[in-house]
Amino acid sequence: LEDNLVYILGQWISKNLQLDTFPFDFVDVEDFSDFVRDYAHLLLPKLVFLRDQKNLQFVASSLDTDLQTLLKTHFSSIFAHTFGLYYTDKKKGSDIFEKFLTALIPQKAVDKLVPSQMDDIIICLMGLLSFDENPIPPQYSQEVVKSVLEHLTNSFDTKIDITTLLITPSERIQKLMLNLNEKLVTSHRMNEKKRIVKVLQFLVTSL
Repeated sequence: LEDNLVYILGQWISKNLQLDTFPFDFVDVEDFSDFVRDYAHLLLPKLVFLRDQKNLQFVASSLDTDLQTLLKTHFSSIFAHTFGLYYTDKKKGSDIFEKFLTALIPQKAVDKLVPSQMDDIIICLMGLLSFDENPIPPQYSQEVVKSVLEHLTNSFDTKIDITTLLITPSERIQKLMLNLNEKLVTSHRMNEKKRIVKVLQFLVTSL
């Protein structure tokens, strides 16, 4: 459902339809605020991806918070969905991350958010890792995800390698494995189960 929801939301927004008229009742929520709250981890990255500041502000208002706080709260998902663009379409990546996003969150704040939300960033990246021949962002190939991980190794005072990034602190790899295991158990789609197994293989070869 979540994979389809991202696509449907994108189509809805791209047609300039009002976000609060989205037929959210098919995802079993009572009102628009509940929908936004439950699916912010999907909605916000899509709005950033589309550089839709108007709807971003609307979502923040719907949740009675300011936009910067909202974006910081969901930064891990936003980063994972958008940063890979640097390696698929550098201009678009720059336009979204450097010009659009950092106009909403100061660069100094971004520099602090990356290491502080590293666990969730890596988990989100693994959720976007695609093994299709030509994945369409925000789905990314093994090469792109590995490039993003290599970039993340520079997010610390001392240069580290990908292995250290994934296993330090030790709780990080545990959280990642638990997340993948939960998806493997709860997913009803065989394609997704196979993808998760390939994600595990990717992690092993990256160490």
